[in-house]
Amino acid sequence: MYPTITALNELKGSGSVDEISEKVIELGQFPADILDVLHVDERQSLLEYRLAWARTYLKKVNAIENSSRAIWTITEVGKKLSQAECEQIPSTVRKDYFEGRKAVKSKTVDEATDEIQEITDLDWKQSLLNVLTSIEPAAFERLSQRILRESGFTKVEVMGKSGDGGIDGMGLLRMNLVSFTVFFQ
Repeated sequence: MYPTITALNELKGSGSVDEISEKVIELGQFPADILDVLHVDERQSLLEYRLAWARTYLKKVNAIENSSRAIWTITEVGKKLSQAECEQIPSTVRKDYFEGRKAVKSKTVDEATDEIQEITDLDWKQSLLNVLTSIEPAAFERLSQRILRESGFTKVEVMGKSGDGGIDGMGLLRMNLVSFTVFFQ
């Protein structure tokens, strides 16, 4: 689990399953004979299988989250996890499961309706613009990276530094048989 957290930090906070796996392999410097070991289902490597379970456990403790586009993002909880704390996660999750203490937050229909009305009443375009113009340039670059990943880009990297006036990042967009390298500023 800790290599998954480390990989997400190295990827600037978010990444696809493939990007996370590649980063874990790169950081762990795994030899080919380890990478070639198949899980008993023979559909994936044993390492990929274990990384999938690591993501599942990390999600259950709110250390990471994923979108509908299979992009995984580290949370504030995840950023603070130490290696020792990561080692305790499986026993914590299993204990919670067997004790039946699933934390389910539910709102009443009235509370949800009130919240939706408040959001509708706001001028959402102006609110969004205020937020975007108030965040730091580095945070905006990370947001751009996340949006591109959510839009189907792979290998999205933030390259530039804030205020450098040049290319801030790049990503790969695959469309059928053609791939495009896209730069963003």
